[in-house]
Amino acid sequence: MFLPKRTKRYEGDLALRVLVTGASGFLGIELCEHLRQRGHEIIGLWRQHRAPTLLAQDRQTDLRSQSTLAQLMEEVNPSVVIHAAALSDPDWCEKEPELAFAVNAVGTANLVRISPVPVIYISTDLVFDGKDGWYDENAEPRPPNVYAKSKLEGERAVLEGAGVVVRVGLLIGRSRGKKRSFLDWLEERLCHNQPVPLFMDQFRTPVYVPVVCVALEKLLSHPDTKGIFHLGGEQRLNRTEMAHIYFRHFPGKKHLAQPVCMRETTGVVRGSDCSLVSEKLKRLLGISTGTLDQAFGDLARRKANRKGTINGGAAPWSTDPRFDR
Repeated sequence: MFLPKRTKRYEGDLALRVLVTGASGFLGIELCEHLRQRGHEIIGLWRQHRAPTLLAQDRQTDLRSQSTLAQLMEEVNPSVVIHAAALSDPDWCEKEPELAFAVNAVGTANLVRISPVPVIYISTDLVFDGKDGWYDENAEPRPPNVYAKSKLEGERAVLEGAGVVVRVGLLIGRSRGKKRSFLDWLEERLCHNQPVPLFMDQFRTPVYVPVVCVALEKLLSHPDTKGIFHLGGEQRLNRTEMAHIYFRHFPGKKHLAQPVCMRETTGVVRGSDCSLVSEKLKRLLGISTGTLDQAFGDLARRKANRKGTINGGAAPWSTDPRFDR
């Protein structure tokens, strides 16, 4: 059970002291910025690359070190912990399984053990083997690769600590961190006139990064919540279908898109249909998670208006009544 510590008020609600791991990652950067703009005090943790956002505090920390974590927790005394740090490249994890488990499983267990408050853990739809699709929270995970197995071990540690596991679908947006997103990869290849191989036999429920940020912020207002939640978009799509929607909003170079099968690649085994049912979280928070058309439409409008960063600032889901239910 979360026990929020009072700091100051924002818009009638309690502002919290939020410790965010992975603060320099794709999701972490946008989450820290969103929560900061909403009046929360953010302590961002990073390991290799410093977070580019303006935070109350940021710390270089290795989650594998229990002594470092213990000292940190004593110093910052957080109200809540959002654990977004991970070694998240499935191919790299397959090559470095010991490191993957050290970071994703052991590091998470260390954080849960030492944290004075339960942890909100960002997990992945890829813990499923993809043989069924449209997985709800009661479905049994069957991780098909090292990355998925290490993330599932992290989930177990968080649940044993009475925390919250949020399994997120494929993230959509442009990254301000070192790691590229799917959209970054797509646009980079188009920019260089390179063929874009797109899986037509793997299905996900892609979700816009600002939607995830809004959902996680709303989750902070439910301090008694624990257990597993799914957070995917409204659509089940393969990469080829995602690209078709992208070209509706960013026309040009469609000829570079090349549908391929996963078996034609040399990467690790991935689930073929990891689509998520997210009704449990949507009911709790009173939100819709949106479509890919809405996400790319917002990105196109932001690009046309030249207003700040693509993912930064208030998301349309936080102000547009179409996305609140």
